[in-house]
Amino acid sequence: HFSQPLLDIGDASATSIAYANMDVTTSYSAADTALIVQFNEPYASLDSITLTISNILDWSGSSTDIKEFSYTTYMLADYDKNFQIDVFDLAAYLTGWTNGDFSYELGPITGTVPHFIPTPNNVYDLRDVMAFVQMWYWYHQTNSFAMTSLANVGGFLPIEQLDRSLIVTLPEDAVAGQVFIQYPPNSKILSTAADVTTEKNIYLSKNDQNTGQMLVEWADLSQDGMQTVSIDAQSLDRDNSNITIGYTIYGADQQIISRGMQNIELKAVPDEYALHNNYPNPFNPVTTMLYDLPETGYTRLIIYDLMGRQVQTLVDQPMAAGYYRQQWDGRNTKGQMVSGGIYFYQIQTNGFTRTRKMLLLK
Repeated sequence: HFSQPLLDIGDASATSIAYANMDVTTSYSAADTALIVQFNEPYASLDSITLTISNILDWSGSSTDIKEFSYTTYMLADYDKNFQIDVFDLAAYLTGWTNGDFSYELGPITGTVPHFIPTPNNVYDLRDVMAFVQMWYWYHQTNSFAMTSLANVGGFLPIEQLDRSLIVTLPEDAVAGQVFIQYPPNSKILSTAADVTTEKNIYLSKNDQNTGQMLVEWADLSQDGMQTVSIDAQSLDRDNSNITIGYTIYGADQQIISRGMQNIELKAVPDEYALHNNYPNPFNPVTTMLYDLPETGYTRLIIYDLMGRQVQTLVDQPMAAGYYRQQWDGRNTKGQMVSGGIYFYQIQTNGFTRTRKMLLLK
C-alpha cells in the first residue's frame, strides 16, 4: 500500500534459489492505493525470493527508490509449518491420503531437494511418497535430532529383548509413529530394518553412531498394519547398557494414541557361540570360565576328568542369549575336592559343542 496515488506502477521482477527469473504480473488498486504482485508460477520449497520494484511514479510525477522485499517459503511436506519434517508431518500426509484430501498432495515435483517445485495433479501415487521421503532424508541429514521429554499418553508400550533384537510392540490401531533411542555408542551398535517406500508403507530411519542416537519414523496403510518395530543390537563389549526409548504413536486422523519414554537395560548379546579359556590356568582351587550364547537355548557346562568321566555339571538349564561366566571350585558332584591334574570343560547348546583343557594344581 502507498500513502499517495500512483501515476505509474513501474516494473516488478523476482528471483529465487529455484527460479532465475520468476513470472510475475502487477496491477494497481486505486481504491486503496495498493500495488498487487501476482506470482504466476508455483512457489518452490524452502525458497528465498527477492522481489524488486522500480520506476514507480507517484501522483506528482516523482519517482520512488527501488524497493526490495525478501520472502522465505515453507518446506514441502512441513504440514504444521514449524520448519521440521517429522512424524507429525508423516501422520498428516497419511491422513490426507486416507481421506482423499488433495491439499496434502506433494507431487509430481521438479527441481532439487529441498527446493522442489510441486505441481499437484489430484492423484496420490508413488511420486507423492518419494517427494515426502526425499524431503525427510534431506531434513534429517541437514539437522541434528534429539529426544525431547513429552507428557505420557496411554500406557507404556511393551518393549522386550529377544536375543539380539529389541522389539517394540505397537497398539492395534497404530497407523504412524516415531521411535527414538539413545544408547552408548562405545558399547553398542544399533540397526533396524531397511527403509521402505511404497504407496502403502513408509519406513524411514536415521542412526548416528557418533552420538548414539537412532530415529525410526513410519506410516502404514496396509490391511494388516505394522505390529512391531524391531531394533538389532550388536555389542562391542560384554557389558549390559542402559538405553532410553521415546515414542509417539498416531492413530487415525492424526490422534496421538501412545506417547512416552522408558529406560531399559539392554542385555549384551554376542554374535556367535564361544567357550573361552578359563582363568587362572593352572589354578588352585577356583577358576572362571566365560562362554557366549547368541541365542536362547538349553545349555550344559560339564567338567570331565582325563579319563572322560563326568566330574561336575556347572550349568544344566535353559539360558537366555548373552555373555556368561561360571566358576568351578574344584569339587565334584558329591562336594568333594578332586585331585590335581588335567580336566576338561565342555559346553553343549543348540547344536554347538566346544571343549577346553585346564590344569588343577595341588
